[in-house]
Amino acid sequence: MRRDAMNSLILISGAPWATTQFRDAGFATLSVEPTVQRVLQVADLLETHPAFCDYVVGCFGADEGAAALLDAAAQRPWGIGALVLLDARRGDVEHVRVPTLFELRREDPAVMKLARRAYARLLEHCELAAPKDDADAVKLACAWFGRHLGAAQAEQLVPNPPATAH
Repeated sequence: MRRDAMNSLILISGAPWATTQFRDAGFATLSVEPTVQRVLQVADLLETHPAFCDYVVGCFGADEGAAALLDAAAQRPWGIGALVLLDARRGDVEHVRVPTLFELRREDPAVMKLARRAYARLLEHCELAAPKDDADAVKLACAWFGRHLGAAQAEQLVPNPPATAH
């Protein structure tokens, strides 16, 4: 993991393919197993360890990784600055207190139901987006983290804001 000027670190769960794109965008990254317990352990370490405590943490997860990150953010709302969840099918949206972007790649009824519930619950702290592919999902996530973690983005990597779906 490299230290960079943005002081933003992205925890990636269930989406190892996204690591290179986040690093190319200037974010430090750390992959974590898609379990709530492991995400909480890593988040606690990042917040308390002197080498990492200056980082602002964002979380990007796909499928089961998205569910683990959502539940971890609900259990521990401090220390996580923003979430991006790709095709999350389940999770505790009722207790999440951080800006959350739900990315919807497929028309899975469980994904749509959770996204609608989150949108109604989180109000202005939630947006829905429909990325064209995995690369687009990471670009939208970079823009979301840039907006909510305060990270500056390279011009070519910042797409238009995600289109909001209702």
